[in-house]
Amino acid sequence: MTVVIDAHNHLGGPDKGDGMTQTVDDIISRMDAAGIHKAVVFPFND
Repeated sequence: MTVVIDAHNHLGGPDKGDGMTQTVDDIISRMDAAGIHKAVVFPFND
């Protein structure tokens, strides 16, 4: 089995640039839909 890793995701928000937010549940739902097994996440605003 090949493990698919998304190496760049943002969590939290809203983002200062475009107002986007993303929760853990949002990320997991999108990962499941795309067949991604693991993700690396960063905060929108540090």
